[in-house]
Amino acid sequence: MEKNTKEDKELVELHPNYPTVDIFIATYNESSSILKRTIIASKKVRYPDLRKVEKYVLDDGDREEIALIAKELNVKYIRRDNNENAKAGNLNNALKETKGDLVVTLDADMVPRVDFLEKTVGYFEDSKMGFIQAPQTFFNNDPYQFNFFSEKKSK
Repeated sequence: MEKNTKEDKELVELHPNYPTVDIFIATYNESSSILKRTIIASKKVRYPDLRKVEKYVLDDGDREEIALIAKELNVKYIRRDNNENAKAGNLNNALKETKGDLVVTLDADMVPRVDFLEKTVGYFEDSKMGFIQAPQTFFNNDPYQFNFFSEKKSK
């Protein structure tokens, strides 16, 4: 068993008043196989009270296939029939329809770690905390990182 970190302890101290969390997975024309992996990973995220966590697929591409995947994987689906203001517009549209105390935003190719919420939500015990940027894991290789690291490997 892992030793508790300060973040874990802070999350425990929120008991029983854990905030509600909405996990937004924003998509616009990414492949369904990549998106499906992200949805599945988001469903495996641990939290002391999973009834307080909702997962949403935010479809900016208006694709029926994505609606079916969301239904199959039992996550909520929010479709937008336009992509005005791109990803920011997609996220803002979802905020009008959801009610979580906290919002996690994921791109379609981001794979959250199972302990992501356990390691981050505790920071919000501090009333001055408004935003957390955590390290990210992508299923898709970032072109910049891929090119940067592949160049070093070829030497």
